[in-house]
Amino acid sequence: MIKPRLSHFVVAAWATAFIGCNYTTYEDCPFYCWESGIPYSKIPQSGAHPGYYDQQCTHALSLDGLRVPIPELGLAARHCYLGSPASAAENTENYFLVKTAVQKLATSEPLSKDEADAYDLIAELLDRDAYENCVGQLTCYGNPGVGCDVDDNTNGDQSCTNASAASLCSSLVEGLLEDLLDRSSPQQYPECSGTEYYEGAAPLCEGYVPDMNDTEGPCARDGLLPVTGSTSMDGADTTGAGSEPFGDIDDLVSCSGNDCDVDPRLLVNVMESFSEFYDDDVTLEYVDRSIPCGPGVQLDGLSSGTAPTELADKFGIENGDIILSVNGVELSSSSGAATVLQNLDSSTTFTVVVRRADRGHCSTTTWTIDIAP
Repeated sequence: MIKPRLSHFVVAAWATAFIGCNYTTYEDCPFYCWESGIPYSKIPQSGAHPGYYDQQCTHALSLDGLRVPIPELGLAARHCYLGSPASAAENTENYFLVKTAVQKLATSEPLSKDEADAYDLIAELLDRDAYENCVGQLTCYGNPGVGCDVDDNTNGDQSCTNASAASLCSSLVEGLLEDLLDRSSPQQYPECSGTEYYEGAAPLCEGYVPDMNDTEGPCARDGLLPVTGSTSMDGADTTGAGSEPFGDIDDLVSCSGNDCDVDPRLLVNVMESFSEFYDDDVTLEYVDRSIPCGPGVQLDGLSSGTAPTELADKFGIENGDIILSVNGVELSSSSGAATVLQNLDSSTTFTVVVRRADRGHCSTTTWTIDIAP
């Protein structure tokens, strides 16, 4: 008989997210995005002509000097991490690093080198997007001329040549957003703008790592953890330094027989450090009844000396264990996994069933996990 273990629940929760992200069609490829922007008031204006850029461009049709207005809403910027291609700038791991960096900066905590690099990179990428949006606004996105009007208050078509728009935006806009986001003295922070779905090749889809505390969709509205009302932005390792990445398990879990009480801070820690499972190649795979003790999702990839294995060892998890169900919902399909995910941010009690093959037989354990501080 397998003893009741919290990590079965943790792995079950992770399994539902992981399994739901085996995207097979191009349209289903998900990516995280961050956004920011340069406020109208921060863009240099002409003293003689308020509301207009403090530099003229060349009219695309007449080649005369043209004064063009600053967009009333300022210049928006957005960047999405498109999976895990060769470019480090596009790796979705940066999403988690930026998320943690923003939280730490907001509370004046020091950043790790990886967090600082990821934050500086997103600031640079967002700044570049703001510059490109500036050029695009002045040139109808590379198509200046007849029918391109960037100033409704002036008669005739008003647009800039591509070269003069690039010069204006380089002089007045480029670098502004990077300065506003600068981590040494941030005036604002990047904001997570949710998950987008794009067409892309399979390797890009495979680079997506789900955010376990983002069950509602947009990462700007992280699902609340049961009981606490807190979100994943509260930060990892809530039990103190030296217990990273999952915290002090002995302080956070108490089991009596098949019933376990779990401090919700452990879920915060696991969610925030969820990439540990992916970094160490821990996998869960759908198995049918042809596999001993199936159907369900089967754990594999635990190896000695890694954080996931240390967590698994603490709670008796082994490679080959099969998670059958959570709260009566069988994990034999992606629809079952999705159902469990929808309930993760509202349920406080979980019933988990795990099977293990043992000398030609299947041992089954059912236990109850209560989330309570």
